[in-house]
Amino acid sequence: MRRTAVNDLRHGGKGLQAGAADEAGGTIRALRVTGGGVEPHIPDGALLIVDQAAEAKHGSLVVVCGHGAAPELFRLAIEAGACLLLALDSRQPALPLGEGRAICGVVRQIAIDLP
Repeated sequence: MRRTAVNDLRHGGKGLQAGAADEAGGTIRALRVTGGGVEPHIPDGALLIVDQAAEAKHGSLVVVCGHGAAPELFRLAIEAGACLLLALDSRQPALPLGEGRAICGVVRQIAIDLP
């Protein structure tokens, strides 16, 4: 099952930590999409600006950490009070939030290289 992973540019590809702040106390991170991306909207190599302090809402594009794996991108769905993580590849099943997975940031901007 292929997922869209992201790498923290500031920490040499190491994963994000929920609530982590930089030396200046900020909670904004720049992440690079790896693992194939989600064409055509988020290509491999795209740069994501992620706010770790932002509140995730229904429909938010979120970075999810957990299970010791690289952070991954999902769309958050809130249905009947339950939070589901929707893979950006619609062929993948939705995953429940929890079970070792936590939202560690909300994507605020996406930058891509033009051909």
